[in-house]
Amino acid sequence: MLFATGLLACAGPKPEDEPVVPPHEDTTHVEPEVSPTTRPDLYRPQIHYTPLHNWSNDPNGLFYKDGVWHLYYQFNPNGIECDFGGMSWGHASSSDLMHWQEKSPVLYPDHMGAMYSGCSVVDHDNVAGFGHGAVLAYYTASGEKQLICLAISTDGGETFRKHDHNPIVPSTGLSNFRDPKVVYDAKRGRWTMLVSRGWDLGAEIWHSYNLMQWDFDGIFRVDIERCNMSQWECCDLLYFEQADKWVAIVSINPNGYITGSSTMYFVGQFDGVTFTPDNDDYPRWLDYGADCYAGVTFDNAPDNRKILIAWMNNWDYAPACPPSAWKGAYTIPRELSLRYIGAHWVLCSEPVKELTKLAGEWSEVTDEIENIGGDYADAWEAQITLSLTEDATITLYNKYGNEYTITVNATQRRIYCNRGGKTGEFNFSTLFAVPSMSAPIEGDEQSIVLDIIVDQSSVELFAGEGSTCFTNNVYPRTIYRNMRVDGVVKEMKVRTLETIWK
Repeated sequence: MLFATGLLACAGPKPEDEPVVPPHEDTTHVEPEVSPTTRPDLYRPQIHYTPLHNWSNDPNGLFYKDGVWHLYYQFNPNGIECDFGGMSWGHASSSDLMHWQEKSPVLYPDHMGAMYSGCSVVDHDNVAGFGHGAVLAYYTASGEKQLICLAISTDGGETFRKHDHNPIVPSTGLSNFRDPKVVYDAKRGRWTMLVSRGWDLGAEIWHSYNLMQWDFDGIFRVDIERCNMSQWECCDLLYFEQADKWVAIVSINPNGYITGSSTMYFVGQFDGVTFTPDNDDYPRWLDYGADCYAGVTFDNAPDNRKILIAWMNNWDYAPACPPSAWKGAYTIPRELSLRYIGAHWVLCSEPVKELTKLAGEWSEVTDEIENIGGDYADAWEAQITLSLTEDATITLYNKYGNEYTITVNATQRRIYCNRGGKTGEFNFSTLFAVPSMSAPIEGDEQSIVLDIIVDQSSVELFAGEGSTCFTNNVYPRTIYRNMRVDGVVKEMKVRTLETIWK
């Protein structure tokens, strides 16, 4: 049976939904400031997780159990290069989603291939037979073929042993068959697995009653040119009970919304076999910036929370970006919600409430503030309520003339972010500097709240309660410690965010 055709007819994205990219800015290249008094690694995030050393990319196998959040990720244990043949599963854990402890990798390449992306499931009822509460990690073994395999942990995710009879899912013979994501379908009392088909496009759907024997149901694909210009990767499937809607999340690369890597989503209905998007107004984008990719959600999160972490980078330039000890960081964990705004459902994402564990007190400020947090600020956050009666511009800057600007166009009801040559280091890739990224303002409210999180090498923007988001890496000589707002400000406040590495 076919999983989601309902083939959506569309010639491509609406022109106004595409980013506007003016000619490349002509700025003078300056080297980052390095002195004995600066941090050993100028760009290492202070409130975002990254391994201390080496290459990392897609988050894998996220789950929560016994008060601990577990983050696994694609990792090269042997160096800072992106070595697909040596890809392993790195590991970090946290009790509060903020402070992460880096641990030893748990899965290494074997005779079947490198350890590519996958997911984890907590088997509370021992349906698979490995014990109550065993953690089952479904991963991609990438060798001559890509195979879906299983590893089991009986110590809460600290160590895994690979199943004796891998692969666990029969191979379809495709050259692209990876990134399994398993979710529990409570309505039908069974588990659903999505498997990404890469350049073969779409996502396969499988089901199981015992997490061991898997049966094929069909393929989710859409007949929309814009959705099929890139390989499909790292899919997820979420049910929002209050709305009685399902959301399919799909990461695509290259040819994303801005450049290279992006994440699109579809809202619709799922009957256990077929996912049917609600309409043909697709694709929609989880994030309109350049650096939010391969995001997946945690299994077994308490209170049915839907918490996503994404790789904060882009395949267009990730291997070339400036950090010298590590490459690859992760977004602030984000809580997903589905809200009906204007005439359609919008998948919103906001920083998790646990961010307050790092935060100082809010301070009310006027239209400009300098030296936020002092000369050695770890990171900071601003919340700005703007009237949409006229345009506004927010400029984040430092004393060296590096700046990142956010423009709210009230007439167009769009937000623009400028990551051009003035933001800092940019000439490591011709694809990095994008002076104009744009996104719609959802709904028809006459004011909007912008939540801006500034770290050493990233700016995350959540507007309209997460209905419009931008995530962008930046490489200034020092963190942007100053902010200026030109426009009708209804309220403006800032607070510092303390490093997670203490």
